Order: sequence, then structure tokens, then C-alpha cells
Amino acid sequence: MESLNLAGRKALVIGVANTDSLAWWAAKHFRSTLLTLAKFPVLVWMYVRLARDEERDTIAVFGDAYVRYATAVPGFIPTFRTPARGAGT
Repeated sequence: MESLNLAGRKALVIGVANTDSLAWWAAKHFRSTLLTLAKFPVLVWMYVRLARDEERDTIAVFGDAYVRYATAVPGFIPTFRTPARGAGT
């Protein structure tokens, strides 16, 4: 009866050791992922702001031709529809 008890304790110790090492592994490997997730909204905001500034500069250079192109082509999220004839030209 006592040998069963020891076997149970060994299994419990191995289980705790595995859980502890899993926690250390996760903390080591997911730290950079959490930092990236925290920075993501800031990076998106900066990208959108940069795109708007570049679009303003492009309108200054190409004028009405670019405005027609921009109304025919989606800005950030592509669509898979065919453009109307003469759109963007």
C-alpha cells in the first residue's frame, strides 16, 4: 500500500515540475509577443497617419487624376470586384 502512495507522489512531483517549466517557457517566449500586441495599435495609427500624409502629397503632385483613381481603388482593404469601365483613368 505504501508503494502506491510513493508512486502517486512521484507523479505529482513530475506534474508540478512540468507545469513550472511550462510557465517559465511561456513567460520567456510570449514576452515579446505581448509587447508586440501592446505596440500594434500605435503602429496602425502611425501607418494610417503616414498614408494620409502621403496621399495629401500625391494629390498635390497629380491633382484630379489621382482623386479619380483614389475613388475607384480602395485605400486599405482590397475588394475583389471588377472596377467600372473608365474608372481611374
